[in-house]
Amino acid sequence: MILVGMEKNYPKMEDNTVEGINKELIRENQVQERMIEKLKENIRILEDIEEQKTKSMDLAITFYALSLGALTNIMKSKDEEIRELNQKMAAIQEILDKKPVAGTMEKVGKLD
Repeated sequence: MILVGMEKNYPKMEDNTVEGINKELIRENQVQERMIEKLKENIRILEDIEEQKTKSMDLAITFYALSLGALTNIMKSKDEEIRELNQKMAAIQEILDKKPVAGTMEKVGKLD
């Protein structure tokens, strides 16, 4: 039995019998199965890469959040230090404002 049109797909086929065509189809099927397996493997690799990208992005976001939190805590600490120093400076300024300056009393006394 000769299949019509098979010579287009298989121009190198020498055996145009049913058995010859079947053998060629089996070979082509095996090649296609190997190609399918390679494609499946490539898909698995791409999925692994995508998963690693997602994990990397999650890790980067976590690192950023932790860094931002640490910087926020440092800024709060520095703000607290600045507030304390400002309070101390205000207290010192208040003491200085109340303390009589040398020579001021003499002038006041002379005016009386």
